[in-house]
Formats: sequence, C-alpha cells, structure tokens
Amino acid sequence: MSRILRRWVVARAFWFVLVANIFYQTAAMGIFVYLVAFLIRTYGMTQGGTAIPLAVVGVGAMLGSLLGGHIAGRPRRLTWSAAALLLGGASVCVALTLSLSPWMAILLCCVSALLLTIFAPLTWALTAELAGESRATANGLLATSNQLGIIGGASVGGLALAFGGFPFVGFFCLGAAAAASAIVTALKLRTVRASRAEPEVA
Repeated sequence: MSRILRRWVVARAFWFVLVANIFYQTAAMGIFVYLVAFLIRTYGMTQGGTAIPLAVVGVGAMLGSLLGGHIAGRPRRLTWSAAALLLGGASVCVALTLSLSPWMAILLCCVSALLLTIFAPLTWALTAELAGESRATANGLLATSNQLGIIGGASVGGLALAFGGFPFVGFFCLGAAAAASAIVTALKLRTVRASRAEPEVA
C-alpha cells in the first residue's frame, strides 16, 4: 500500500513540475520576444541599438542558470525558486508598465531574466529525481512543456500586446510567473505533508 501511495505522490509532484514549467517558460519568453519591440516603440531605439540591451538581458539569463544550478542542490530549493519566480515577474511588470529611463527598464528586465531562469535547472533536477526508471519519457514531457510555454509566451503575449499594449504584456508575464510560483509553493506544501511517511523529494 505504501508503494502505491508513494507512486501516486511522485506522479502528482511530477505533473506539478511540468505545469509550473509551462508558466515559467511563458513568462520568460514574454521578456525576450517583446523586449526589442518595447525598446523601439517606447524609447525610439533603432533595431541595431537593441543588440547591447538584449545581450545584457541574455547575461542575466545565463547568470540565473548558474545560480539555479547551485540552488537546485539546496534543501530549500523550492522556497527559493518560488520567491525568485514571483520577484522576476514583478521586475518585468515594473519595467514594462512604468515610465522609466531606458537603462533602468533594461536593468529590470535583466534582473527578471536572472530570477526567472533560476527555475530552469531545478526542473531538470526534479524531473531526474521523480522520473525513476522512466527518465527518457520524463525528459520528453519536460521538453513538451517547454514548447507549450514558448507558444504561450509568444501567442498569448501577442494578444495582450494587441489589447493593452506593453503594460498588458508586463501584467501577463507577472501573472504567468505568479502562477508558476504558486504551483511550486503548492508542491512544497504537498512535499512537507508527505515527508513523515515518504522520503522528501524537494
């Protein structure tokens, strides 16, 4: 009976990770897909002039991956990831909704990319731990969730831009990041409740 319960808990946790990853990818794609258009439309930058800002935001994403790799091995990784997702969504929302100087908006987008990307290494770590002997299938499902998130960030974000401009895109990214944070928090709470009977997975 305990083996059946453990399998059920692990399966639920794995689907939590996949859904949270979809929302994370949606929020992250909202930054990179619409940043160039935002800088050109709002600050009058040329297309070539957006290369350096994009590079700065890209550096933020790379640093987030490195930091996420460190956090993925920490005991409170879900707590840190949930907080980072929420703060990352708030950062891009502020950048796209308030009338800031160009480099302040770019810096906030860089911070947002860093904070959001912390979650990426954690998804791979959790997938490897929860998949058991079905890692190939789990990796395929994780890749599918990545693609769904990219589609969501590009398409739904485009609808938000059409209806409300860049402020709507900012709130859309905040909503997606907040949803990912809430799911990660729920996963943490579920793990804590099951920790007395089962080995902790997060």
